[in-house]
This record gives sequence, C-alpha cells and structure tokens, in this order.
Amino acid sequence: MRYGFVCVGLLVPARNRAWIAVWRLESRQASINLPLAFAHQRDVRVQQSFFSSPLHAVRWNGASLRVTLSNPLSAAVFKVEWD
Repeated sequence: MRYGFVCVGLLVPARNRAWIAVWRLESRQASINLPLAFAHQRDVRVQQSFFSSPLHAVRWNGASLRVTLSNPLSAAVFKVEWD
C-alpha cells in the first residue's frame, strides 16, 4: 500500500520563520508542492534543518514550496525564512 506524503508545519510570524516537516511514505511520486499562503510572493530562503544528509531538493516559486524526497521512505525538516 502506498500512503503518499505527510506534512506538518510550525509558523512563527513574529520572527518571519516557519519549520516544515515532510515525510514520504512509499509514495510513487518523489515530489510534493506545498502552498505557503503566509509567504506568498515574498523573498523566501529555505534550509534543510534535519537530517543533515542526504540533502533534499527544494524550490520556491513565489506561491508554493516544491520538496523532493528521492527515497520512498524518507523525511526532512526545513526552515523557511522571509523578509
């Protein structure tokens, strides 16, 4: 059985910061798009906070964060900051 992705976030607006945890649970797709309304059209910086390796691909397009986890059973936490 393939489950997909699970995502949980913690938003700290007073510090212009959020943490997003992403789990890939045997999904056939390696990527997920996460719409981030709180950061819409902002200059966003994303850093993988946990695990230190492997580094996973992330891309911000101004409205959503695309996260790619290449291993079918994997997880990562990302720190998102904006001005």
